[in-house]
Amino acid sequence: MTTNLRSLGVPRASWRYSAPLVGNVVTTVGMLRDEDLRLRLFERYGDAVLVRFGANPVVLVRGEENMRAIFDSKAPISSESAFIEPTATLAGKTSVVSRDGAEHTRLRKILDPAFARPALTALAPALTRLVTRALEAHPVGAAFDFAEVTTSVTFGVIALLLGIPDAHVPTLRREWQRFQRGIFSLPLRVPGVPTRYGKALEARWRVVELARRLCESGEAREGSVLDALWRARADGVISDDEFGDNVVVVGFAGYETTSNALLSLLHALEVNAALRRAVTAELAPLTLEEAIERSIAHALPQCEAGLTELLRRHSPVPFVFRQTTGPLALGPHTAPAGALLIVCLRETHLDPRLYPSPFAFDHTRWLGRSPPRYGYLPFARGPHYCLGSMLAGLELRVFLPALVKGYRFRLATPSFTADIIRGGHLQVVREPLDDAGERAAAE
Repeated sequence: MTTNLRSLGVPRASWRYSAPLVGNVVTTVGMLRDEDLRLRLFERYGDAVLVRFGANPVVLVRGEENMRAIFDSKAPISSESAFIEPTATLAGKTSVVSRDGAEHTRLRKILDPAFARPALTALAPALTRLVTRALEAHPVGAAFDFAEVTTSVTFGVIALLLGIPDAHVPTLRREWQRFQRGIFSLPLRVPGVPTRYGKALEARWRVVELARRLCESGEAREGSVLDALWRARADGVISDDEFGDNVVVVGFAGYETTSNALLSLLHALEVNAALRRAVTAELAPLTLEEAIERSIAHALPQCEAGLTELLRRHSPVPFVFRQTTGPLALGPHTAPAGALLIVCLRETHLDPRLYPSPFAFDHTRWLGRSPPRYGYLPFARGPHYCLGSMLAGLELRVFLPALVKGYRFRLATPSFTADIIRGGHLQVVREPLDDAGERAAAE
């Protein structure tokens, strides 16, 4: 989708994009689908762009100071009413991501232990086995979409986290595909007509019912997310709706973003010779097992810098939604109460005022430097900071040594897709490790 900004006819000093309703709708939808459009709008109008979706104001936002204003704990901001259809219904209106204040805290306390460092440390050996098994599934010389590896690992991790037995993982994966196709569709249900939205609702229902059956039969692993939610439901801490909505959020919310981050990691290693040389040299004295152990412990500076740059340049979450509950100052402008904010994390990472040569992948910018709190937000900030951020980091820290020391892949095509809406795809060919080592040294 492309919008010719020269035709908008709005002075650069203004932040308001005024056009007929259809034009506004097209631009608003384009904001979600097209990173280039978001960047062009920011270039023309500044760090806040006001669009009207009918009578409702929509504000596209980027920039360190605006992020500080939005994620301040005292900001007049809500997440409860920030989801637009069909996301609001499909994600669930009583989930941890849809609640604010005390209700959010109540739900987060139930889920937090499964995502805390001790639980993830215990998960690391199983994750390593999942990664090895997924990479070994494709023989040397085989050409394939690397998304087959990343989705296999991601679904395996979600199943471990939820406590779902292996036999049910194919069902979870199949239902997710139906769910994902509907999440950005028109919210239409027509009797007798199989719309994407209708299929997504049915997939959602089947996943919740599967979770209930596993809990009732005692098949859900003790200490898992399902176990924690089921116990909270039995104790009257959460309702039936809250049980189902939070199963959906944990089961589905982090899949596409994590899978795409893993795809981006392989792509970055293959197209950035300086990054590969640096991490190869750092890992050279270590066995694969030692490399994974030290990577998980954040004890490899070059690898850490590479992952930090990866999450800047290829932010797994491109934007989040918030709604203003009162007037909110955004630089020289003020968003009115009731405005839907499209908070652009990825475009903040591409701000040349924060990052010289922002489109270049340069891991050395992080050697000896800590990320700016409100200028680096791969998992957002504030009370709704991504619940699965540490889990995503663990997956990346296991994958990186495996891709450098254990396996080597050649890009079969330069084209690369890792989009939250369209999904991720990266065609590769697996190569012999010895040949890969010679090639890496030659580079």
